[in-house]
Amino acid sequence: MKRAAGRVAINKLTLQKYSRSKKILPLQEYTQKAFETVKCLDCANCCKNLGPALLPTDLPRMAAGLQISVTALLKKYILMDEDGDFTVNALPCPFLGEDLYCKIYEFRPRSCREYPHTADRNFKKLTNLHLNNAETCPAVQLVLDKIDTALAIKD
Repeated sequence: MKRAAGRVAINKLTLQKYSRSKKILPLQEYTQKAFETVKCLDCANCCKNLGPALLPTDLPRMAAGLQISVTALLKKYILMDEDGDFTVNALPCPFLGEDLYCKIYEFRPRSCREYPHTADRNFKKLTNLHLNNAETCPAVQLVLDKIDTALAIKD
């Protein structure tokens, strides 16, 4: 789901403006509202298009969910990317079912549990992440639109 170049530019300006702002916005509320509109099980763009970064602590939990060893998990589903980080070896994610449900949802990696990071307390430090995620996740775009609107209102 690629956005027009103009939308990317607006998002970049919004994030730059918010990063410099002293204003505290209700990001959790914006995120919750966005997910009242966007239903993950109707979309799954993240699982189709993004490989999550996997922490070493994610691997035993994922293996347990699949009822296999960590070694088997690594051999069958995981690769090390060019940065030396673990990620899934295929897109769409090999754990995404045809029904768009995650086969290991209760055991999913931390990055999947925290995605799309719009309620993260370090939101202002994650500008590039939000720019990228807005191209994948419609909920992120809704959050950025809310931020843009909130910053446009004169106090």
